[in-house]
Amino acid sequence: MISEWIVAASSAIGAAAAVAVVIVAWHQLSSLNRNIRVDGLIGLLQLEAEINDRKQTLVDVAHEITAHSRLPKKDQNSRLLRELEERLKDRTESYLNAVERLCFCIHRGYFPEKEWRAEYREWIATDIEDHEEFFGASTSYTHMVKLHEMWRDT
Repeated sequence: MISEWIVAASSAIGAAAAVAVVIVAWHQLSSLNRNIRVDGLIGLLQLEAEINDRKQTLVDVAHEITAHSRLPKKDQNSRLLRELEERLKDRTESYLNAVERLCFCIHRGYFPEKEWRAEYREWIATDIEDHEEFFGASTSYTHMVKLHEMWRDT
């Protein structure tokens, strides 16, 4: 009879320990999941900041070109204008590379596609439309194109 009580007590203690382990594991996993989501959001915000910085340098060069083009013809420097246009092309590629990186992350599931579709759909469509010379048959911005095609009709 005493041995039955000992077996019952040890079984109860073992069950309680198992429940405690499950609770601790669940708490740790939910905490880990929350940390992963926060880290992902921080990564996304850093990528957005980089994109915005690159877009600002693109806009700055475009303003320089506009300001130079408004000068009287006699004061315009064709060499400077060519350099500015080349810099504009470089800045555009740099900006599109950052957007492509964001699209890669969304397309590969690093950032949830459904959560970001509403925010980025028009932005990506506008970038493709505004810079169509970079989106020919041999474009290197394949993830932008894929997301744009996926999101176009949704």
